[in-house]
Amino acid sequence: MAYSLKVSTAHFSLEMRSGGSTGGSTQKDDSPKELPAPMDVRVSDYIADAMLGRGDGPKSAPRFRIYWPQAKRDAALPAVRTWVQGLK
Repeated sequence: MAYSLKVSTAHFSLEMRSGGSTGGSTQKDDSPKELPAPMDVRVSDYIADAMLGRGDGPKSAPRFRIYWPQAKRDAALPAVRTWVQGLK
């Protein structure tokens, strides 16, 4: 895992293992409960969130949030992949 994510009910902080960090606000409709420990985030999660998780994207775009539990991110990534492949 390339990133470590810390989540509270209103914010998230993403720390890159190689150094550097970023963060943002959680969306009200997806706001997680505060996590007691950092969770691992994959590069694919980071890219999907950069494309789709920061505000309102195109209406045809699937939803994706970097702070979702891994099982939910795993379920959403195939739809993200299909959507990206359909962009031409």
